[in-house]
Amino acid sequence: MVNDAMFYRGLIALAMGLGVALGAVSFFIIEQFSTKRRLAVEHDVHRLATDIDDLRYEVQQLREAGGKKNKSGKRNARSISSRSTTSDGTSDVELLSAIGSTEDDEEFFDFSDNESETGDSELTNLLREVDGLLRGSADQQQTAFYLLEQHYNQYSEEPEVLWRLAQASHALTATMEDAVTPERKKSIIQKGCEHAERAVKLNPSSYEAHKWYAINVGTRGQLSGLKEKISDGILFKKHVDEALKLKPNDGSLHHLLGRFNFEVASRPWMERSMASTLFGLPSVSIEDALEHFLKAERLTRTPWKENRLFIARCHDALGNTPATVEWLEKADVVESITLGDEDAEKALHDLSVKYESHLRNRRKQE
Repeated sequence: MVNDAMFYRGLIALAMGLGVALGAVSFFIIEQFSTKRRLAVEHDVHRLATDIDDLRYEVQQLREAGGKKNKSGKRNARSISSRSTTSDGTSDVELLSAIGSTEDDEEFFDFSDNESETGDSELTNLLREVDGLLRGSADQQQTAFYLLEQHYNQYSEEPEVLWRLAQASHALTATMEDAVTPERKKSIIQKGCEHAERAVKLNPSSYEAHKWYAINVGTRGQLSGLKEKISDGILFKKHVDEALKLKPNDGSLHHLLGRFNFEVASRPWMERSMASTLFGLPSVSIEDALEHFLKAERLTRTPWKENRLFIARCHDALGNTPATVEWLEKADVVESITLGDEDAEKALHDLSVKYESHLRNRRKQE
């Protein structure tokens, strides 16, 4: 009886640990475009949208003049998408994808006389508006959710709409948490899971679909029972892995996988062994977590306090004092901007207390 109690306590502790890892998903994903970075991206998206509108106007003029297919228009469109990068390193090709372009420039700018643009134009405008709202305030993110809900029947088979609806579902529950009852929150997240799962089935090559499926599944796991918590944790990792295969240079995905690995690897061996036997939980290590956090650091242009804190925590767990102190200092100098940064600031202070004398000596040497 005592052994059974210890067994279930161990599983519960592990599940709660997974919940912490998955719950942290929202902080960087939702908040990463805040302040200066968000303004820079919004400026680039606006500039790109203006270029596209200008091209459409020119094509319309050509149609009215002669009704001939404009081959050079395709080349001009391609030059706009490839000639520059945004202020945070995102290419215009990636921004085109973000506002709902088709799979390649040739298809997106194929202005055939026999082809109606009305439906595509409406969808592009909807996605452009939604993307702008999702980068905004909590109220704007809520507006994005309801706007997508209004158009759901029209675009229920469009993966670009479905994964954005999953993103908006998560944003709604993350930013409006106090105003949403647990039952309503679980209902919204469950719908978000279903939308993202459908998007993955319709377009298995969409890294955004896999990413937002993982994020919604992770949040759902927090609201579920023990078995569902662990099984959703495994599903979360599967789709983060799939997203990374499609876009290996996404720093936020490496951070998410690092958080998962860190929480699992931090549990006692007995708990991890039980979960692995019963639920097939993958075997991971602190070294695995550290590798992903370091990749996130290299791939993220803007200094990221929370990620640096976890690098320090990994070195602390590995008993590497000099590296722990180094990364504590690197995390400390980063300004707190997002909700995740604010939480990281508290954890950073707690860990710094442990290394207070080392930090003091390091500063004297400098």
